[in-house]
Amino acid sequence: MINLRSQDTSFTGLAGLKPALKTVKMDIKEGLNYTLSLHSVLYPLILAALVNIASANFDNDSLIILRTQIGLSSGNIGIVSAIAAISALIGTLVVNWLNKRVGFNLLFTLLIFTDAFFRAVFALSKNVLVLVLAIAVIAIMESIINISIITNRQQQVEQKYLGRVTSIYKTVLIGVNSLGYLLGGLIAKKIV
Repeated sequence: MINLRSQDTSFTGLAGLKPALKTVKMDIKEGLNYTLSLHSVLYPLILAALVNIASANFDNDSLIILRTQIGLSSGNIGIVSAIAAISALIGTLVVNWLNKRVGFNLLFTLLIFTDAFFRAVFALSKNVLVLVLAIAVIAIMESIINISIITNRQQQVEQKYLGRVTSIYKTVLIGVNSLGYLLGGLIAKKIV
C-alpha cells in the first residue's frame, strides 16, 4: 500500500525569484544589524579588515623580493614557501593553547604588534636567514590571528545568526583583500 505523489518542480519564472531575493535581503540586513550591535564581534572584524588591507599582498611581494633582490632560485623559493606552510600549521597547533592561556583580546593585540614587528624586520633586512625567519613567524601569526577571530566569532554569536555573521565576515575580508592588493600594487609601482 504505497502511495506515490509527484510535485511539479518546473521553473515558475521571475515570480519565484522575487520572494527568494526578498529573503536573502532580509537575512543580510538582519545579520548586518546583529554584527553592528555586537561589539565583541564587530571590532575584531574591523581590525582584521585593516590588517588585511595593509598586508594583503605581502606573501606575493615577499617571494618577489626573495627572487629579484636576494637572487634566490625557484627551488629555494619553493623551500621558503614550504617553511611558511609548515609555520602556518604550527600556528594552528598552538592557537587553542594560546586562546586559553592569554585570552582573545590580549592575544589579538599581541599578535597584531608581533606581526607588524616581523614585517618591519623583513622589510629592513638583507640577510636570507632573517628574511626566512620573518616569513615563518608571520605565517604563524596570520594562522593564529585567523583562527582566533573565527573562534571568537563562533563563541560570541548566537547559533541562529552564525551563518549570517560568517557571511558578512567573509564578504568584508574578501573585499578588503582585493582592495589591499590594489593599493599594494599602486604603492609598489610608485616606490619602484
